[in-house]
Amino acid sequence: MKHTPGPWFVETNAGRFNIWGGRSREFLAADCGVTSNPWSKGNAALIAAAPEMAEALRAEEEADHLFDAADEYTHRAEGEGWLNDPTGSMHVTEAWDRARQARERAKELRRAVLSKAGG
Repeated sequence: MKHTPGPWFVETNAGRFNIWGGRSREFLAADCGVTSNPWSKGNAALIAAAPEMAEALRAEEEADHLFDAADEYTHRAEGEGWLNDPTGSMHVTEAWDRARQARERAKELRRAVLSKAGG
């Protein structure tokens, strides 16, 4: 399923919060209500963060996959006796490094989403 291309932006127009999408803000993604509603601004910020939220969730999923793969690779290396081999240990270390880098990217994305969503 596709959605309005991101990033999404909140704009106030004619007393309403609108979410615009696309690099040049050419798509109306949502109308979040009147500016006099105390929840409309927060709702708009949360909805505007949706594309980045989806990207952050995908990054978390990728990091989880890489950690699982590194763990499985480590157990295999231990079981087959090549964990203490210089080349084998280098490959295991690289697998864990990739997983940690993916986790750091996911954390950065999550922080950006929370900041944009007002949380």
